[in-house]
Amino acid sequence: MGNDQSTAATQVVDDQGNDHVGFRVLGIQENSPAAVVGFVSFFDFILSANGIRLDTKDSTFMELIARSEDKPLQLSVYNIKSQTTRELSLTPSRNWPGKGMLGVTIRFDSFDGVEDHLLHVLEVAKKSPADVATLEPGADYLLGTPERVFRDPEDLYDEIVEHLDQPFQCYVYNAKTDQVRLVRITPHDRWGGEGYLGAEIGHGYLHRLPASVHATIGESVGFVSISSQAKAATDYFATSAPAADRPAVEEVQPTQEDTSAPILEEEHNDVAPLAVDEPTEVAPSEDPEAGLPASVLASASINNVEESASPSVGPPTPPKGPTYPPPVGTGIGFPMSTVATYIDPMSPKAAHE
Repeated sequence: MGNDQSTAATQVVDDQGNDHVGFRVLGIQENSPAAVVGFVSFFDFILSANGIRLDTKDSTFMELIARSEDKPLQLSVYNIKSQTTRELSLTPSRNWPGKGMLGVTIRFDSFDGVEDHLLHVLEVAKKSPADVATLEPGADYLLGTPERVFRDPEDLYDEIVEHLDQPFQCYVYNAKTDQVRLVRITPHDRWGGEGYLGAEIGHGYLHRLPASVHATIGESVGFVSISSQAKAATDYFATSAPAADRPAVEEVQPTQEDTSAPILEEEHNDVAPLAVDEPTEVAPSEDPEAGLPASVLASASINNVEESASPSVGPPTPPKGPTYPPPVGTGIGFPMSTVATYIDPMSPKAAHE
């Protein structure tokens, strides 16, 4: 188990240039089969399973996981930080206390141009929610939650507004420690300063990861907490899943519209536990979700990239509404500091909410 070999990033793109997709690893449960193989949350994409390319949003991956219960499953994993692929082996099982056979939440997503969509923490006000959450200015990058990927400042703003005075889990990468960790953020406006978060965020080309961190894949520390009500997508494909005690899905389906929502290994609407590889034995139907129970469809749709967008095109369009903050300069296409976007409760968008 573990990293058997690495290959150049160019090998993950085919001649047609349409292999920029896979199942993005989001949350990892403690003591799960996925916890011991070295997955790196948000930076790892599962490209294939047992030699079957997973480039379609359907039930293939879940079926492969279910058929490999208690047997080694070979995965090809692409890391967007180091831009390398590695081979991992893990054994799906229900003989552990968590949810699903793998214990990981995943989402069908594109890794094309992902580095231009990181949220870089630039400044943190003392005693602010960001400070209490231990965010480190300059070194930290906000990646997303167990249910959604942050593609722009508006995604973060939406998450903050949905959790005012309520804590939410957020994945944060630190360039100094080279680790992805989980922090707990409770946004509010009673900390004595301006805004709900008390931090200044940068986004765009000038806020990519430093070149010094590209030599490694990074490391995940901390484990995600899954709702006891969650249901695992793989349960619907298991040959002998207990009727009364089916494992819950690793991630709870997100309620908001989020094209980047993850899918649990056990499916999740916004975040999927373990995504299933694109089936090669059975050609995918025109409707990849056809034939799946409604409850599974909700889970499997988590973290799925808009199917209408081609890999060569940019990330999915942001939620409806004006873009905050507006681009700086002419033709630059990236915002400078986005503190006003979701930090300042007096901003136009906040007042509009």
